[in-house]
Amino acid sequence: MKCVFSRVSASSSVATEFLRERKDLGGEAPFDGDGWKKRWVLSEHRDDYGKFNLSYGQFYNDPEEDLGLTTTEDMKSYAISAKFPQFSNKDKMLIVQYAVKRFTLPDGDCGGLYVKVRSGDDYLWENCNEQGELKACVQKLRGVAELMKSDLDQKQFSDKTPYEIMFGPDNDELSHVYTLILYPNNTIKIFADYEERIAGDLEDHYDFLKPRRIMDPNVDKPSDWVDEEFIPDPNDKKPDDWDQPEFILNLDVKKPDDWDEEWDGEWEPPGMVNPDYKGEWVPREIPNPAYKGEWIHPEIDNPNYIPDPNLYLYDDIGAIGIEIWQVNSNTIYDNIIVTDSIEEAMKFAALTLNGTRKGEEEMKKNFDKKLEREEKEREEEEKENSGKEVSNLNEKQENEEAREKEERKSKEEELKKEEL
Repeated sequence: MKCVFSRVSASSSVATEFLRERKDLGGEAPFDGDGWKKRWVLSEHRDDYGKFNLSYGQFYNDPEEDLGLTTTEDMKSYAISAKFPQFSNKDKMLIVQYAVKRFTLPDGDCGGLYVKVRSGDDYLWENCNEQGELKACVQKLRGVAELMKSDLDQKQFSDKTPYEIMFGPDNDELSHVYTLILYPNNTIKIFADYEERIAGDLEDHYDFLKPRRIMDPNVDKPSDWVDEEFIPDPNDKKPDDWDQPEFILNLDVKKPDDWDEEWDGEWEPPGMVNPDYKGEWVPREIPNPAYKGEWIHPEIDNPNYIPDPNLYLYDDIGAIGIEIWQVNSNTIYDNIIVTDSIEEAMKFAALTLNGTRKGEEEMKKNFDKKLEREEKEREEEEKENSGKEVSNLNEKQENEEAREKEERKSKEEELKKEEL
């Protein structure tokens, strides 16, 4: 697993501190052994949390570089977190990015694949995965702490721990990179493999603040307002022959000759659907001459609206966590980065998309070809066995016919001898 965390000084516009776990980025050795357990702490909030291990999955590029944190048990909740140097994103971009993949995809797969980031400030964002759909849900909580606050009690990290950012991914067997960018102009963007999926203004798209405009509480819909666009035609009358029973006796069925009314009771023809049944009569509709259209409630400026130029701001960011529930395990988290530099984030994303992903695609391509070849061989074998079965059946039938012919001939010869 490769992790990068950056801390930005207040006076600098570039990332100044990084924790990297790749030699090719100037960091430590590739993620292996038990070293990850010194940085990632399993929560003890519950005693039934699932366990994490290391895996590169079914498809990979490099078995060492592609190791990542992996869920190992089905039908389990998971909670694990890592701390990094505390920083503030004041006047800077905040970028959270990670890679994730599934290496088993059973039918009916369900569960979260997201990451949470916590701070000690005011806002809670949620971007969650349901059946592969990337989406964002955001709400505001004053005075909560979870990127996550630097004083996080990692042993008590759980689904109850408040968080600031949670977002997550598509659902297939290859690695995908998810990037969330929070800008100091109070806008947000979320990318999946460089493709923009979500973008917008925090205030316009999420319920951080009271709305700018509200419905005028002093105005009600007029009592005589007509909003029925169509009405029943008063001149449309039900035809005299409309009402017919839904079921009738089938008179074409005759009483059986052996019917004994003393034993079987009085005979009655079975029922059948009436071909003349037309259902419930409903008059046709015509445009309502009194229709005024849909009534729209007038709006006014909200007197309780207070703009906030610091919606984006987190003064204490210091931890990141994975808190999920999964029906099916085998989810791999890798290449995590928290930074203020798009360049660093994109450089890190390239390690997955231009390295790991390419190797996965090639391995999966060969794997699929092998499956296709094996399936073709199996079909040919089944076809060959089927042909042999037909041939054996024909041979058996021919032998049976020859035996019967021989028996007839033998009987004919015996009859001739008796006649003589």
